[in-house]
Amino acid sequence: AFFQEKLLPSGFSGSVLVAHEGKVIYENSWGMANFVSKADMTQDAVFQLASVSKTFTSAAVLLLYQRGLIDLNAPVQEYIPEFPFGDITVHHLLTHRSGLQRYMYFVERYSKERQHLNNEDVLKILVENKDKLGPIFPPGTKYDYSNTGFVMLVLLVERVSGEEFADFMREEFFEPLGMKHTSIGRPQSKDFVLCAGHYHNTRQIAPFYQDEVLGDKSVYSSAEDMFRWDRSFSDEYILNNETLKLAFTDWEPDRNGLHNYGYGWRILHYPNGESFEYHTGWYRGYTSLFVRLRSTNSCIVILSNRVNKSFMVTYHDLVAILK
Repeated sequence: AFFQEKLLPSGFSGSVLVAHEGKVIYENSWGMANFVSKADMTQDAVFQLASVSKTFTSAAVLLLYQRGLIDLNAPVQEYIPEFPFGDITVHHLLTHRSGLQRYMYFVERYSKERQHLNNEDVLKILVENKDKLGPIFPPGTKYDYSNTGFVMLVLLVERVSGEEFADFMREEFFEPLGMKHTSIGRPQSKDFVLCAGHYHNTRQIAPFYQDEVLGDKSVYSSAEDMFRWDRSFSDEYILNNETLKLAFTDWEPDRNGLHNYGYGWRILHYPNGESFEYHTGWYRGYTSLFVRLRSTNSCIVILSNRVNKSFMVTYHDLVAILK
């Protein structure tokens, strides 16, 4: 009833899944995977997760921390020597307290090409223009949401692990968790039903030269795989509770104490003391929401491939049903 009333009237196209007490209690899909080719939407369809991808990036960093390979309070330069700002730490990147400028804008000024931009390219631009692209405030002194920081975290994982980020995530997370419809970057396998991103009028959005930048976005997954992602945190399958406590700590409380940020997770506190961790995302026609309620062992997954932010303001009603 919730989805029929709140979601479908807005022209929603995508997949949803709701779990409660550790079990899936509802899943469905509507719309089309591709409005141009008329490909049907399926429950195992794959979406670009946009900023929900940050939960994966932070998990990779925390796994290396758990293995004693990363000091979260160490300067980023300890792991990426050419990184030009010595007073920025790993903790600053994870909590959006680095002050790094937004790469989506500065690459427009300093990138010589508009094709196949990747994480190393972003780092190179920072190095070559460090005098102009320094932090906008002293690192650690305030919160400013930073996609650039999570781009640097992918490079950190690659330098420490000695593997490409996609290989590391597949070997350490996706395969052990049985996430068969999840990939770093656009999936190439024909086994994936890949949803195209669309404007609200269903016009398809063309590929963009920043699509291949990883860490802040560019994890592709399905609703069912995101349920497996949720279960990995509840079951301590890869990250233990001590490590997860760091992920879900309010490192940056806001002024009213309601909206906070952990390590790759947003955290919301209700006035009655209840809270949950979540992340939202939107990028070039894709909109995503991932909510975890530890109090009832519940999760909510909403993935859309047509510009639609209506559920971003109504999902609290769905949370209320599960509490």
